[in-house]
Amino acid sequence: MPIARMHLYPRELPQRLRVEIAWSLSSSGSLRPTDLPERARKCPLDPPFAGGPFVDVLLDASSYAPEGAREARVAVEVGSWSWEATVLGRRTAQMVNGRVALSDPEAIDAPAPIVFESAFGGGVAGAPAGLLQLDRELADAHLYPRNPFGLGYRKVAPEGSWELPLLEDPSDLLHAARLERIFDEGWLAAPLPWCLDEVHAGTFPRVAMVAGMGPSLEDASSILEVRRGYLASPPPAPAALTIDPRFLQDAPPWAWLDAVPSGDEVRVRGCLPRGEVFAVTLPAVPAADLFMDGAVAPLELRLERLVLRPEAGEVVLVASADVELSRPFLPGVHKRIPLEVRLPGHDPIPYPTPSVPVRPEWKY
Repeated sequence: MPIARMHLYPRELPQRLRVEIAWSLSSSGSLRPTDLPERARKCPLDPPFAGGPFVDVLLDASSYAPEGAREARVAVEVGSWSWEATVLGRRTAQMVNGRVALSDPEAIDAPAPIVFESAFGGGVAGAPAGLLQLDRELADAHLYPRNPFGLGYRKVAPEGSWELPLLEDPSDLLHAARLERIFDEGWLAAPLPWCLDEVHAGTFPRVAMVAGMGPSLEDASSILEVRRGYLASPPPAPAALTIDPRFLQDAPPWAWLDAVPSGDEVRVRGCLPRGEVFAVTLPAVPAADLFMDGAVAPLELRLERLVLRPEAGEVVLVASADVELSRPFLPGVHKRIPLEVRLPGHDPIPYPTPSVPVRPEWKY
């Protein structure tokens, strides 16, 4: 994977360059360039570059519980922002005399990944692979539109038992009456899929940022993300060829930060085997330069993503810059695109110019 990624746009006659660079910050405070993280759940709707108006906070980790515990807690702090999750052992729900009954959680016998597969969601069909099928299943709410990958969601009361999520919001714990409400009122009555994982581009609320796509919502007051203040406003009304810039956010809306100043401390609890607290102080975004057409200029980088990896002892900082080109560069036409990212103490990273097709020799 590359340390720096460059993207020329628009495709037909590029006028701008988008640059992304990643650094690994260790718990000791050392900082070095590192590979850019790839999206965990690729989708045809994914833009060719990442980064919306906010800073995404993503947690790439698992929860560790004391031996024999049936419940644990994960907590994350970035400066003044915080997030907590309750982690529970395996549970099931079933219909008993027409009412939902929940089993007690079992002992937690393995680390629980902090991902959408462990959070509330899912559905009877399971997550389909094809985008068109996914769109159809989400629109009909056969799959949970917020999270088709998780556990616990059913559109109607099923026969037999079904698995419940391992991760929950401590302020909105799941109970039998909530599951019954979902049968009666639909998916909008369901709890949020409480994790800090990447939001698939085809799921809500991200897909609703693309006009004409995703579940239709007539009343913004019914959107839990809006009521709890995670979305400052509801997704825009459908209009031709419009995309809300929040579509570019990879994290769930409760993990969008307006900014992350240097000096802010990151603390993660509950994600290391012996109960240790992972802590690190964030630096300023390092300097980087762009070489373009023989001239070197500093990149105006903006922090766009924090990927917290306590088990690896690091935080990955991803920053981006948007640069106006001195002239159009045409991949596939120009033999060489004279663009390079330059990081202190690192070899220059050239733009990956594609090969120019060789014209066939015509014989008469």
